[in-house]
Order: sequence, then C-alpha cells, then structure tokens
Amino acid sequence: MSQKIWCKGIVMIASLTLVTCGGSSSTTDTTGSDSGTDSTTSGAAAIMGSDVVISSPTAQVASTAALSAKGLAKATGDFDTKDFEAKKDALQNLLTGANECSFTPIFSVGAGPSCYGPTIVYCDHDNATTSDGDCSFTTSGAGTPEGDDGFLPTGDLGIWSEYEGNSTTGEACAAAEANHLVESVAARIDNAINLMGAIVCSLKKASVDLPAASAGALTVTSTVNDATNGISVSGLTVTSATIERLADVGGKAVYTTTVSYALAAGNGEIRTETIVLKHSPQNTDNTLYHGKLSYTSANDQQAGGNCQGTTGSVLAGTVLYEKTAEAALTYQLNYGEFCGKTTDPFDADNNIDPSDKFTAGINTDGWANNWHYGLYRVNPSNGTGSLAFAWQAGSQDGYTRVFNISTTAETDGTTSGTAYFGYGPDMATETDRGTITGFFCNWAGPGNTRDPNGSGAPTNPLAQKQVLTRASGATTFASESDDLAITFAPTTTCNASANMQYAASENFTTPLTKNDPANANVVAADNNKLSGATVTNNLISDDDVSFTMPTAPSDM
Repeated sequence: MSQKIWCKGIVMIASLTLVTCGGSSSTTDTTGSDSGTDSTTSGAAAIMGSDVVISSPTAQVASTAALSAKGLAKATGDFDTKDFEAKKDALQNLLTGANECSFTPIFSVGAGPSCYGPTIVYCDHDNATTSDGDCSFTTSGAGTPEGDDGFLPTGDLGIWSEYEGNSTTGEACAAAEANHLVESVAARIDNAINLMGAIVCSLKKASVDLPAASAGALTVTSTVNDATNGISVSGLTVTSATIERLADVGGKAVYTTTVSYALAAGNGEIRTETIVLKHSPQNTDNTLYHGKLSYTSANDQQAGGNCQGTTGSVLAGTVLYEKTAEAALTYQLNYGEFCGKTTDPFDADNNIDPSDKFTAGINTDGWANNWHYGLYRVNPSNGTGSLAFAWQAGSQDGYTRVFNISTTAETDGTTSGTAYFGYGPDMATETDRGTITGFFCNWAGPGNTRDPNGSGAPTNPLAQKQVLTRASGATTFASESDDLAITFAPTTTCNASANMQYAASENFTTPLTKNDPANANVVAADNNKLSGATVTNNLISDDDVSFTMPTAPSDM
C-alpha cells in the first residue's frame, strides 16, 4: 500500500450543500449606517450572507415535532438537525440580534455509517501470485498474513451495502455516507459561520456602525466580549476582531472581517483558530452576494498520519460562494490538514493549494492528511441540487474517492435523487477534480495495478450507482433496489472465482464467516462471498454517469 492514512470518520466532505433561502426585504446601508431594524440583512449583517449554511443534499429532514421542540435553541445559533432549513433558520435568528448571541460549538459527529467501507477479510485471493487453497491465514516471518490471505482496512475501497440498517426502516447507504462526510467537515465550518453570526448579533445589540470605505480597520474585540451585548459561548474567547471596508468593486461594497479566538474543545484541547471573511453584497438587501471564508485551526499536539517528524498541524479550509440570482447559488469548498503547528497554508488571496504536498525533509509544511473538495449548485427554495464531492486520505494516494449526487424536489412532495461513486484524479490535478473517471475494484489487494503517483485513469472504466427516493413527509432517503448497481469483488476484474472468499469482518476466522457485529446488515450480494460462490459485478460504465458538474464561483 502507498503512504496513506484513511480516516473514515473524517472528511469532505461525501457531500456539502450551501443553502440559501432568500433574505429579508429590508435594505442594507452599505455606507456603514445601521438602520436599527432586526432584519438579518440590515447594517452589521452586510458583512456576511444571511443564508450561507453547509448541509448535505441528502441530509435527514427534521420532522415537524423536532422543529417545534427546538424552542430557544432555534432562536440562537443552535440546531438539532442537519438539514438546510434547520441550519438556515438558526443562523437567521442569530443574525437578527433579537436573541442571545450564543451557539453551542460542535466538536465531533461520531462514527460513520456501518454500511459503507467495512473491513474486508479475504482468502485465496484471485490476484495473488501463489495460493495455499485455504483460509488458514498462516503467517510467516514478521507475522504478516500470506499473500493470498489478508484484509483491507475500513474505508479502503468502495464496497458498501444498499442500506444503513435494514431495507424496511434503514437509510440508503449513499445518503448516509454523504451526510457523514459533509458533517465531518461542516462541524468545523459551522462553528466559524455561527461565530460570524454571533459577532453580527453583538454589533447589532451594541448599535455599532460598520466602517466607511477607506476608514481603516474597525476593532470590535471589546464589543464582542462585552458581558451585556457580547458573545456568550462556553469555552470561547475572542482575542481579536476587526472589520474593514475595502475599496468598492464594480460599485459594490466589500467588507473583510478577521477574527482570532481560542476554543476549548474538551479533554484539555484548546484550538487556536482564525477566520477571514471577505463578503460583498451585490444588491441593496444583501440577498445576492459574493464572498469567501478562510479558516485555520492549529493543533499543538504531535501530528499524526502522514506528517512525519513534525510537531502539530493546521486544519485549513476555504468556502467560496456566489449567489447571482434567487435560484442561482454555487459553492466551492477546500479543506485539508497541513503539517506543522505554525504553518501558514494560505497564499496572498487566502486560498490553499492541493499541490502544496508534504515531503519529508523538503516541504515539511505542506498538506499530508485528508483533503476534501466540494462543488455545489443549490436551489435556494428547497436545498436540492447537485454536489461533486471528492476526498483524498493522503497526499501520496495519487487518486481521489468521488461522490456525484443530485436531488430534485418533485411536484407531489417527494424528493428524488441519484448518487454515483467512483474514483477521480489526484486532488492536485485541477482538470476533472470532483469527476468520476473510473473505478479501482482492487485498490490495495494482491496484484493491484494502482499507480501511487496517480498516473493514468483508474484501472476499471466503471462506477457505482444508487437511485434515491424520499417520500413526502419522510425524513430519510430510501433506495430504489431495481436500479442498484454497487456489487463488485475486490479483484482487478471486479469479479471473483468460486475459490476466492471475502467478507465484511472484524477478525480472521476459519472457516471465513461474516462476523462483524457493526455490519450486521450487510448482505452477500454486496460485500460478502463465501465458499463456492462466484461474483459478477453489476457496475455501470463511467460513461453512463449522468451528472452535470456545477460551475465554480469566481474567486474574490
């Protein structure tokens, strides 16, 4: 295997959705005078979009009862569910300045769904150079399983079951995994967006005007820390906060807000984080806008994964967004882990570069672990749309894992969608980033032909497909089983002979059995093949991936 650490519980990003659901009809005075209203888009709120939130297009929808039970939590910056409406409402209520300037930071989203990427134990592998013809897992020398018997770690390749849970009450696995990937990144970005909302809330309560053009940076640190009108978030201390109005661009105001703060994440961990938000209202009520959020979080601890010989790391991300019409919102996200606790990963335009890769002894402050990329097109009225999401576990992997997902609201109240999974080019390759260019059925098993340098297309010109349907009033997406195309064997041909056996399993057993309690819902047709059976893949051609790539927003 190449130098790679796959962290299934971390990622961008199987999918992010930037949501906007319109804004207030009141006007924004972009010269710096606060109108004194509670509109989310008046005065101080001109420094950010009033409906920029991150959510998966396949996120579980809050039930009416759940929304009603939210009470005061909804009135601040908290949300109990992950769907776009709950997040949008919480942010807008925070921005009014009519409530406490408070939110509850999110630090963990828990383990991912068990249906996706289980540990695979195999024996008598079809592509092994030699075979002992059994599942004895005989070891030699250093104790490594013999060549034809072994295992593939959790999340190592795209083997998954149709459902998370059972096929009656469970959630379609593509939706469940996409939701987890998005929220793993959104947990960090949500904190940054909510903090910006809390700053707007504080400025409104204190009746602070925005600075005029060319007036220099306005320091608001004391305002946001004020005991009466300031931010009330347990474990958060704002060390510096400034707002500056830059020169107009095309006759439109441009604001830059810079915030540095410390955030206690529990277990003695203190995160040192910085947000730079550049935002330009494109009309008088800030319902059309253009902006970019840049975020860093420093970790003083010993860096893990692929950061060899460095101390600490920096998580860095950018969220570039542009809303050009009521139904035209696009969003691009980049997020990765850079080695070294003092690393500054940004260029002069506050962007991060996936080609800035860690190399031991040469480029020790490049990125090494878990880069996530998301490109979205969203219908602001209902949060449906298209998402291309790619992630690369290690900078030396050579390829990305890719979800392409689209959802559409139907006239009968249902929501339909299609999810495709496959592999794409290295994250540093600008061309086709987020595009499925093929498949690796044998990503890291015996006889695999994957080029760790990312040279050439994936070995197999195939992709997986799951058709999704959410009934009117339902909270999760179900799977259309007749259109399911996810079955393959972890071999170079994507098929398996009668001799080879493999199973979703936590431990080696003789004979080989499916013995992973966390994957009790897996079925033989998806990711288990025991003695005497053969497997013929049912994957689709990568040419049959019917997905329109969103157009990325222009930089600013």
